[in-house]
Amino acid sequence: MLPSKPKSGMFGCCGRKDKVVPYQEMYISPKVFSLSINCLRFAVFVDAIAGTIEQPNYPIMVLPRGSPGSHPDSFPDTGGLGFSAATYFVPMSALLGVAIASLVIGILSDKWGRKPCLMLCLYGTVIGCILKFLFRFAFWPYCAFNFLNGLVSAS
Repeated sequence: MLPSKPKSGMFGCCGRKDKVVPYQEMYISPKVFSLSINCLRFAVFVDAIAGTIEQPNYPIMVLPRGSPGSHPDSFPDTGGLGFSAATYFVPMSALLGVAIASLVIGILSDKWGRKPCLMLCLYGTVIGCILKFLFRFAFWPYCAFNFLNGLVSAS
C-alpha cells in the first residue's frame, strides 16, 4: 500500500502548519502588501515636499521682510544671524537632527522592528512638517521644528 500524500501547510510540509510571523505577512497578503507600498509612497511624497521642494527656497525665506527682493512669506528677522549664516543654519538644523537620530534608529529598529520605526518616522515627519508650516513666520521656532523633524527623518 502506498503512503498517503502528506498535507502541506502554509510554509511547512508533512501535515505541519507553521504560523505566519508578521514580517512574512507582507509577502502573503495582498492587502498588507498594498498598504505597505502606499505607506512607502506617502513617505517618499512627504520627504520630497519637506526637503527637495523646500531646500531651494531657504535663501528667500531668510531674506528679512522689507529688504529689496524679499518675499511676503520671509521671516521678519533671522534672530541675529546674517543672510549667509541663516541660509546655512536652516538646513543644518534638520541635518543635525538626522545625524543624531541615525545613531539611534538602527538600534531601535533591531529592538522594535523596522516597520514600527518607519511608521514612527513617517508620522513624525508629517507632524513636523505641519509644525514647520504653522511656525513659518518665526525663524528660531522654525529651526527648532526643523531640527525635531530631522530627528524623525532618519529612517
